[in-house]
Amino acid sequence: MTHENSVINQTCKDNGDFNIVDGILVEYLSNDSSVVIPDGVIKINDRVFLGDCVTSVSIPVSVKKINEYAFNILKDIHYAGTREQWNKVRKSICWRKSADVVHCIDGDEELPQFYFRDNVLENYYGVSDSVVIPENVNRIGEAAFAVCESVVSIIIPDGVTEIGERAFMGCESLNSIVIPDSVMEIGDYAFENCESLEYITIPPNVQTINECLFVGCTSLKSVNIPASVKKICSCAFKDCSALAEIHFAGTKKQWGFVKKDEYWRKYIPASSVQCKDGSVELSQFRINDGVLEQYYGVSESVVIPNNVIEIGRFAFSCCETLLSVSIPNTVIEIGDAAFDGCNSLKSICIPEGVMEIHTSTFSQCILLESVSIPKSVRIIEEEAFCACVSLSSIDVPAGVIKIYDKAFFDCMHLVSISIPASVTEIGKNAFCGCHSLKEIHYSGAEEQWNALVKGDGWNEGCPDLKVIFD
Repeated sequence: MTHENSVINQTCKDNGDFNIVDGILVEYLSNDSSVVIPDGVIKINDRVFLGDCVTSVSIPVSVKKINEYAFNILKDIHYAGTREQWNKVRKSICWRKSADVVHCIDGDEELPQFYFRDNVLENYYGVSDSVVIPENVNRIGEAAFAVCESVVSIIIPDGVTEIGERAFMGCESLNSIVIPDSVMEIGDYAFENCESLEYITIPPNVQTINECLFVGCTSLKSVNIPASVKKICSCAFKDCSALAEIHFAGTKKQWGFVKKDEYWRKYIPASSVQCKDGSVELSQFRINDGVLEQYYGVSESVVIPNNVIEIGRFAFSCCETLLSVSIPNTVIEIGDAAFDGCNSLKSICIPEGVMEIHTSTFSQCILLESVSIPKSVRIIEEEAFCACVSLSSIDVPAGVIKIYDKAFFDCMHLVSISIPASVTEIGKNAFCGCHSLKEIHYSGAEEQWNALVKGDGWNEGCPDLKVIFD
């Protein structure tokens, strides 16, 4: 039996815990910062050391292949063989981040910071805070700098014509980038969640601002858009919560001709676009035929206009700044997930005339403490108040006939609820996870309560629940 085969189907311990199967290192089970990989390992599998804890590794000569993302932030790499042997080890393009050299027994083998193929920069390996991309590159590949948390500034050389999808996604420290005029296309999600980026100037040859290009750039204050832009795609500036200035190099008329997706902006403070011949107002609301389809702003308090008769699906979904909202009496419909994930919303008054509280309407409103449900409501649908963890009490008005599945699921601080005798059915898991729920005040008799249809697990996880009858 060879030494390599001696590790087959066993778990080894050597300066840490390793799961090794058929000579393949498939899992690292410890959290030591310095690791010595056991001799006999043939292959290091995907993502074995992807966490941040391992900074130094010693690799035996038995290793023949290193898979993608095997290592993350390494400072020291030691190899038990020669430089020639090291260069024969098969390594995936993205096998590691950081580390400048491999220390071999006959000297150091330098590791490149960049990986190029056919003038395309496909991957950056370094951890420098300032990066100057080499000349002769004509394209930055997909995810080339993705989640490179150390980089603060980047200079892209003239001659680059394209920046690939997700190229700088998650570069959370990036606050300065020079994009040359030669760039004609910037791919989807290229700057997603670059949380430190404050200013951006889009090159003058770009015609499309692609999907989710700057989504989640929460520090972005100002953007310069060239007159060459003909289209702005969905969510291009979504959740850019500091974006107060949008500058367009063309005229107001030209801005009007730019094709803009309905969701090109969402939850940004900018109230206008500054064109070279004046400003164009940006409304906080998109309202069509009385339906409030989307709220765009970041105000803490919102007053919905009186001409609105319906709040559309997802209209305020995940609006994290919203503390209070005033809904006019003209509103008779509130759509699915209209306020889902509004995790700062504390109270809401639903106007008389609304007949249904739809699916997930207030789901994940984690600070919601009080809700006023009008007598017009007949149905409370699935997950309507799911995970409203601050809700302590609620009165379901007379006239409601059904409380659907998971309507109050995981409302863990709900102590009491009033249910009218008009209710004929309580759905599955309707109050599941309401650990603090002590009392249900039921307006009917015990016989009526017993006849009421209750779905599986309707009160699961409510050990002290009592029903109090009128």
